[in-house]
Amino acid sequence: MKKMAAILSVIAILLVSVSLAEETVPVDPSEGSRLIGLLITREDLAEYTDETGVLPASCVQKGPDDETEYQFGNVSGLRLICFIASEDNGEGSIISNADDGISAVDFNMSEDGSSVAMDATIKFVPGQDETLFFYNPVFRTDSGQVFAVPGDFMGISAAMDPPGSSVGQTLRDERRHTENGSEITDTTAVSIQIQAVREPMEIRLLQFSAGHELLESEAYAPGTVPEQIVPLAEADYLLVETEEKNPDGSPFTRREAIGRDVDFLNTMSCREDGICLCHYHEVLWEATVPEENTVKKTVAGNMKTYQEMADGTWMCDGYSYQYRLEIKGRMPNAAVDSCFVYLSNIEEIPFEQAYMAAGLSSNLDDYFSPEKAILVEMN
Repeated sequence: MKKMAAILSVIAILLVSVSLAEETVPVDPSEGSRLIGLLITREDLAEYTDETGVLPASCVQKGPDDETEYQFGNVSGLRLICFIASEDNGEGSIISNADDGISAVDFNMSEDGSSVAMDATIKFVPGQDETLFFYNPVFRTDSGQVFAVPGDFMGISAAMDPPGSSVGQTLRDERRHTENGSEITDTTAVSIQIQAVREPMEIRLLQFSAGHELLESEAYAPGTVPEQIVPLAEADYLLVETEEKNPDGSPFTRREAIGRDVDFLNTMSCREDGICLCHYHEVLWEATVPEENTVKKTVAGNMKTYQEMADGTWMCDGYSYQYRLEIKGRMPNAAVDSCFVYLSNIEEIPFEQAYMAAGLSSNLDDYFSPEKAILVEMN
């Protein structure tokens, strides 16, 4: 194997569906080969092997600018592959594939490619009956042919494996060869874990102020959370609540706090076959606070001191407001008009609501929450 110039930097996530394929070339298992990964299936691969006991892979490419991938006939499964493909210039390019459904992948490779380690996790919602996962070794010959051979299996069930538990296996392969007069040992280790999880039913994103006041709450079906999340300007942290279903059908709520020092969050959705997909979401805190939003002037209101900002918004007590409303009118039995000045994220406030929220109502429902509006002047 040719030496490579750099360590692994990119993981390509490849789709199972393809449109262009080369014909499968018969494999000679006696030729030197090296373990390059796993094909994880739900059925015994022995039913699909040829007369030599292997399942050859065809090299496929969806388009001229797309990366190549390997398809194992019509077998449905998850591919986990990592190896160095030698090029004509003597260098080596890294091929590393992990299908959707493998939710956590870690590839580690030595600089010369002699040591390769793969560690992956599949999150799965087990049923009461045992489900079998076959972990089938994938090899690559010295001439570049790729093939899978039937492997062992591991079972998982809700009765035996509660949420959070896992079953797993590790395959190791060593290959000794001589290069430039020296004996070299190439090693490959592939670890796979099947982790039992609860089925996600609903995902809620809650935004809180620094004072732990709920500012906004949104609910999503699993798999529909936006790829980019832009919190409110006054939000100090997010709380991700995932409503899940226990194996007995009872509800379970999982919570995770996301502070301003964290710029991503992960959610999960479940396929019909019980395999869960992990989704990555950016949290764009920087998009909520303009970099040049300086104080234009400070106003000493007779109720609150507040600031007019350079971008035209208003600030008071740590909250940002879009509008400054001067609401004029005459209260019942009053001899003169009154004026109430509110900073508000509501475009219009009726006069009656303005004076009732100024302290004249005994009903708490008549008052504004501070993120919606605040009284700063009253004349």
